[in-house]
Amino acid sequence: MSLSGWAKLIIGILFTIGFIVLCAMRIVPAEAYCAVAAGVVTYIVEEWRKEKEITRLLNLRNMKSHEKN
Repeated sequence: MSLSGWAKLIIGILFTIGFIVLCAMRIVPAEAYCAVAAGVVTYIVEEWRKEKEITRLLNLRNMKSHEKN
């Protein structure tokens, strides 16, 4: 994972922890926490899939360039 990916992951985790604290203090309803947590998890999974696909395509490109040589 790139440095930017790690930064986004850490921010997402901190944001989620903040929502847990607000829910525990009864400031934010639990439904809002569930929605935000689901969004954060979805975002992280999508970013991971994008990086995986980019890596796969770069490897495929490198393999094709080696076949030509």
